[in-house]
Amino acid sequence: MQDRQPASYPTPVARAVELASGVAENQREVAELFGLLPLRSDPLAGRTPDAYQWALRGDVDGAMKESVNRVIRDVRKRKGNVLILTLNCGGTDLEAARALADDLAGAQTGDDALLIIGFVPESAPDAAAVVALGCSEIVMTKPKGAEGETKEADLGNFERYLKTAKPSAVAAQRQSLRDFAEQRGYPGVLFEGMLNRDVEIVRAEGEGNNRNKRKLMTRSEFETEQKASPGLWKQGRVVKQPGKRLELTATLAAELGVARLTVPTTNVDEVCSAYGLGKAKSPDPGWLDKFAEFLRIPAVTIILVMVGFIGLILELKVPGLTVPGIVAAVCFILVFWSQSRFSGEMFVLALLLFILGLILVGLEIFVLPGFGVCGISGVLFMLAGLGLVTLERFPQTWEEAVPLGVRISTYLFAMMGAMVAAFVIARFLPQVPYANRMMLTPPSDQSSATEVQLPGASEAAELLGAIGASTTALRPAGVVRFGEKFVDVVSDGGFIPSGSRVQVIAVEGTRIVVKEV
Repeated sequence: MQDRQPASYPTPVARAVELASGVAENQREVAELFGLLPLRSDPLAGRTPDAYQWALRGDVDGAMKESVNRVIRDVRKRKGNVLILTLNCGGTDLEAARALADDLAGAQTGDDALLIIGFVPESAPDAAAVVALGCSEIVMTKPKGAEGETKEADLGNFERYLKTAKPSAVAAQRQSLRDFAEQRGYPGVLFEGMLNRDVEIVRAEGEGNNRNKRKLMTRSEFETEQKASPGLWKQGRVVKQPGKRLELTATLAAELGVARLTVPTTNVDEVCSAYGLGKAKSPDPGWLDKFAEFLRIPAVTIILVMVGFIGLILELKVPGLTVPGIVAAVCFILVFWSQSRFSGEMFVLALLLFILGLILVGLEIFVLPGFGVCGISGVLFMLAGLGLVTLERFPQTWEEAVPLGVRISTYLFAMMGAMVAAFVIARFLPQVPYANRMMLTPPSDQSSATEVQLPGASEAAELLGAIGASTTALRPAGVVRFGEKFVDVVSDGGFIPSGSRVQVIAVEGTRIVVKEV
């Protein structure tokens, strides 16, 4: 330093004269240098905490993302500023989980920023671990003392995802997850190790002027650092052995700075107590969301599908009822709306397949009867549409296709049960008081011989075995003349041209079935 000249101290000089105790590139390295937990900004910015709590259950998908966003909007509307998310969720759609995590990160900024605490009471596998990274802080369950009723919570079991994803997708997600973790202030190498069995992770300890610093590295990164800067690092604890799956228990997560703190039980009140909060309130995302969640219950979905098919079959089997057709339309609309309101392209594909199936079934019945190709294809397309609407994305592997096959099989059995129920209802509906009033009644006058007449059930029964001539083509519905009567009939499945001799082979209520003779 020269006399009468301003002095500046580059990093090496500052360290040499002990003006700087170490070097760090970001907040995470500052925390590592002083042995602190990861440093993060405080979204509350001095505001008095007002806590709410919400539980995430099931697989993480687009519907959960929208549901959480509605919860965040409701908490802000109520002037709340702390949201405790209990992570009882999972799933293998890491893209949907990342989108939800990004939304959570965005909710922690701005004038009405929220402190979002991700609470892991038992386990946060696959997609749940990604969602946890989007929270402001992570809290995990760690029972006190000896083993008790509750085991330590764990974070980052990606076995289910690794079994279904392609290697190229795993490699991309591995790098993306590491970058996102470091962006959020967590040791990214840990999350890379969760998706890579072969990687070895060590805890490097600084030497000399760097002796207070600790850093997690892969084995290859550690060896590269040693070659580039001899004497700067020495090897400490091996956090992950090669060939083993990395899964963070509550103890290890707290030690490595992933979990901010641990609580002794799975009760969310313990989290509130640890943060000095009062009892957390529950937000209200709205009755529409609750109704949709109820409809998404598998048993409810199957009942809706079965009732929809019963109504559809009744409407086709006994024309004129109209009520079954309306009920069927409402049931199928509820299924599509509740199952995939936010699935984007998958929803559109599923809806188009279902509509195409309906069109093909209609063609089979009214236009091109006799071969069954349109009818069978239509039923398959309808089932495929119902199956796809419950998925967030199109299956990429055979393992992902299994749930689709299970759903389609379930709906197939539901349709078969609906057919049996529809035929039973159609058989006994004319004898049910009040219900038979929904059926069309025949006109009482016969003033014109060319006027089509719809006989009642008793008059229809008298035509059993009668022979007449078709005055229109039967496709399969049409008009047949029996003496001086013109009667609406349906063929037994085949196409019958106009002018053919036909015979009545079955009478079901007001429905008259004929065949060509």
